Amino acid sequence: MKLKLLIYSLFVNNVCSLITRSPPQCLGGLELGAITLGTGFLMDTTLSKNSRHQLKKQSPQLLEKGIQTTATNLLVIGPSYYYGIEKLGLLSDRVGCVPSEVFSLVIIHSLGYYSAHRLMHRSDLFRKYHSFHHQFNETLIPSIGNSVSISEFTFAYMFPFVLGSLIINPVQDSFNLSIMIVSFMNLVIHTPELGEINWSKWLVSPKTHLRHHRGENIQKTYSAPTLNWEYIYEYVKTILKND
Repeated sequence: MKLKLLIYSLFVNNVCSLITRSPPQCLGGLELGAITLGTGFLMDTTLSKNSRHQLKKQSPQLLEKGIQTTATNLLVIGPSYYYGIEKLGLLSDRVGCVPSEVFSLVIIHSLGYYSAHRLMHRSDLFRKYHSFHHQFNETLIPSIGNSVSISEFTFAYMFPFVLGSLIINPVQDSFNLSIMIVSFMNLVIHTPELGEINWSKWLVSPKTHLRHHRGENIQKTYSAPTLNWEYIYEYVKTILKND
């Protein structure tokens, strides 16, 4: 309970700071992590209230471990990498947000995650790092999108952002917005209550990701949490075939 109160207070404080900041200042890794954490728990207790209740009934220990793992990743591991990216000078000191940088960072992260996720499913060496996340196969809730091992969080979640910052050298606001997009979509695809909403085929849907967790997809799906590379590959292949 104390952990949840701390998380909610961090979430409210940082959201209020984002709205009222004057003069404008960029958010840091801890603020972004706290906002993601708070948003996830808010979605857990509202939109996914029934799913959370079901998960708690099935395994309260797993739910508690998931909360602790998520908090560690978002409040310790993520901010540590963000701090390193800043100190290495991988973010431009230019001012403003550049849409092309945001789009490029999301694409790089999506490809990086796809590659890491595929490897963790197909390689015995890497599979062990992904096994904890798949303990949440029957019942998903938004916040467990970040309930992964530290090794997976580093390899599949953080490294693509490090790579993206190396390639793009983005403005900090562009970098932050790309993180927010990826983080929010990661919460969305772990929300079963959104599973029946019509979704763009270009994006990973909650229904597809839920079926991935349950092993119900006919085709193997490793894309997450933004672009649907399986669909993109088939689309491009069809275009090239017709030409």
